[in-house]
Amino acid sequence: MSDINNVLSIKKLSKTFSQGDEKLKVLDNLNLDVKAGEFVAVMGASGSGKSTLLHLIAGLLKGDNGSEIELSGNNYSNFSDKALTKHRLENIGLIFQNYNLVRSLDITENIRLPLLLSSKKAKQDNIDKYIDDLGLSERRNHLPRQLSGGEQQRVAIARAIIGEPELILADEPTGNLDLNSGNHICELLRSIADKRKQTIIMVTHAPHVAFYADRIIMLSQGNIATDMQKSEFADSGALSKHYQDILQQQLNG
Repeated sequence: MSDINNVLSIKKLSKTFSQGDEKLKVLDNLNLDVKAGEFVAVMGASGSGKSTLLHLIAGLLKGDNGSEIELSGNNYSNFSDKALTKHRLENIGLIFQNYNLVRSLDITENIRLPLLLSSKKAKQDNIDKYIDDLGLSERRNHLPRQLSGGEQQRVAIARAIIGEPELILADEPTGNLDLNSGNHICELLRSIADKRKQTIIMVTHAPHVAFYADRIIMLSQGNIATDMQKSEFADSGALSKHYQDILQQQLNG
């Protein structure tokens, strides 16, 4: 039985992809627990499995036989595709590097979209409050193409949290943004974690982005290489050095 303080519990998670006659194991027997309200950053070199891990947690991929993923005690590893979609809509908020906004819908319609697809409801006043809090009041009727990258990502964040999910998954949320816009998005996620006690798992390759989290996990060779609290690093520079050491170890095999 999972610890009652854990909102997410992962056990023996493996994922193998087929490449012709060959098998590529991206994740290998990974175990991970995340407590309610934790902000966790996942780092690793390209191909280390960090995005695959996020997609498995989101139910966008299914793990190998024997893999277990529980959200608030609910094991959804073997759900049907239909059940996974319902589970994701009602319990998980997704934030993508490329924003994934619907181009033909304005800001308000994009934010409301998850509510229309799930059984959850929100008053228009609540949607307006999210728009105001994110500094998008004057753009509420704009289409995505009329927004900057940072503004589009703020809309994507509002869409992710509007249904009050148990878990938010952010895949390289600053990857397409300049430094200033990226820092603003990091500050916004940090504020959401603090004010809403929101559980967040964020994939990033940038140490200065990961330093906004409470806990930093580094993947290597399909499993967790290190799992540390931010407080163990003096600053983002110390985290960057640790990350480079892990990458060098991986190169050295």
